[in-house]
Amino acid sequence: MATNKKARTQPPYELLYWPGIPGRGEFVRLVFEAAGVSYKDPANEPDGPGAQVVVSLTSPDVKPPVFAPPALKVPGEGKNDAPLIIYQTPAILSYLGEKLDLAGEDEVDKMTVLSHTLTALDLNNEAHDTHHPIATGKYYEDQKDEALKKATDFRENRIPKFLGFFERVLKSNEDQGQGKFLVGGKLSYADTTLWHVLSGLEFAFPNEIKATKKDYPLLFGSFYDNVVQTKGIKDYLEIGLLALGELEVDTLASEALVDLAVGVEPVVNTAALLLVENDLEDLAAVLTGAETLANNLDGVDEVGQDSVVDSSESSRLGTLLGLGSAGAVGTLGAGENAAGSNDQDVAVRELLLELTGEAVAC
Repeated sequence: MATNKKARTQPPYELLYWPGIPGRGEFVRLVFEAAGVSYKDPANEPDGPGAQVVVSLTSPDVKPPVFAPPALKVPGEGKNDAPLIIYQTPAILSYLGEKLDLAGEDEVDKMTVLSHTLTALDLNNEAHDTHHPIATGKYYEDQKDEALKKATDFRENRIPKFLGFFERVLKSNEDQGQGKFLVGGKLSYADTTLWHVLSGLEFAFPNEIKATKKDYPLLFGSFYDNVVQTKGIKDYLEIGLLALGELEVDTLASEALVDLAVGVEPVVNTAALLLVENDLEDLAAVLTGAETLANNLDGVDEVGQDSVVDSSESSRLGTLLGLGSAGAVGTLGAGENAAGSNDQDVAVRELLLELTGEAVAC
């Protein structure tokens, strides 16, 4: 995730979204990166406010109220020179698309770009709902039967419907877009949005997407590759969406990781990094919530009938086995000594060496 890395040629845009995870904030980041425009991502800045800047968005004191992140803050662009704050992903994309020349050439194209973007975000929402079909606040185990039915319908009916539609869109625009663009002959925020949704589907449902790619040659061929090769996006992806040095450890312990299809790999990698750096306090914070994360990932995998982690089943089970030991770390973090010694650091280190060894070796 980028933080102020380009020369500023636009207003000081600020993206307000949870630290350490791509999520819906990534739709906005990709627009900035494609346009080559500087922006702030304060929750992810090394010495920044972290998640607090996002939590404060929903404070009763914020006027007008913001329902949920992501939000875009543009200082001086609101009424009476106040900051302009926009929430809802499509509203942010529409605003930035117009400002950054990623919205289409004329009014017809602009409405088409917005329509395709909303459709891609519908697909994103349906993918999320496969493991929370009744209530987003309930665990998978509380709605398991309904989730299995939802996931089956999503794989068999909804994925083909959406992907088939976008394949037809690319085909209908082939004279101008050559299979590379949804609308017209240049990149729009509809392209970056759909690309991110496709990437998420490929990560969360690798077997399903692998089996059906051949049915959508433009979508997973010229279109997908063109977005990846767009200069700003290519540079951004090469840096890495979740560089280890930028991760917020408290976020890694949250269930939001499951909902956003991030998976267990960032948790394992970050645990290993913190172990090497002997940062035992943060390491305990990461892994305190990892047992819940592992259980929820197991549920997501059952629902999707795909491996959440794109690897062999034995590797995935090994990772979950390692994360299952994490509950003991919480007691150490609370000051108890699971190893029967007064040296808490040694106890934590020994336990986590075993944990990361199991997770990485399998």
